[in-house]
Amino acid sequence: MKTLRPRPGVIESHLDRIPAFVGLSPSDRSVMAGRALLRLYAPGERLFEQGHPADALFCVAAGAVRVVVLQPGGREKVVHLMTGPGLVAEVPVMMGEEFPATAVCNEECTVVAVPRRALLELVRRDSELALRLLASSMTRLRQLTGLLADHGERSAVVRLASFLVGAAGPESEVNLHAAKKDVASYLGLQPESLSRALGVLKKAGAIEVADQDIRILDRSALERALAEG
Repeated sequence: MKTLRPRPGVIESHLDRIPAFVGLSPSDRSVMAGRALLRLYAPGERLFEQGHPADALFCVAAGAVRVVVLQPGGREKVVHLMTGPGLVAEVPVMMGEEFPATAVCNEECTVVAVPRRALLELVRRDSELALRLLASSMTRLRQLTGLLADHGERSAVVRLASFLVGAAGPESEVNLHAAKKDVASYLGLQPESLSRALGVLKKAGAIEVADQDIRILDRSALERALAEG
């Protein structure tokens, strides 16, 4: 991890891309930028670790991160995959708790680290900021709840189809920004089950796969898989 010395205005420009900070006044944005650190993380480096004090809010300006929970026996369960711009673990930071998981960079990441004290000072002045942070965390909670429900009830093909439709949005290209084993863990699958599901969707003409890049060829085929699941 490297702490950078950015030119004036660089941190502010990164903060502007984070939805929760869009409504900040110019003065509050400058205050936050003045207290924040701009860091560059290499693939495999950790933003924070499970059980450590949540003393800073990590704003991923660019790059991709996986959030993992350490399970009995030392296995890691992927509970969130995210790409910048976005926030990671805002709730424990707001609550002053320990990080409940570990965040690992899947690729090179540009991150703005905002000290908890600076964040709370702004929240006290701007109640709308608190609401936007809450909305961000609730969106993630809703995604996690839906994912856990899928784990118990849906087949590997349906889980994969749902993931691809959500990741693609209105586009036809999906870059996983993660190893397939981590995507499998996130979907509650074994790696071989994910490979078979990819094969089923490829054979159906729904997708084509090139390493971490997946192109949706027939969205209706994915939607039919969801309906059948």
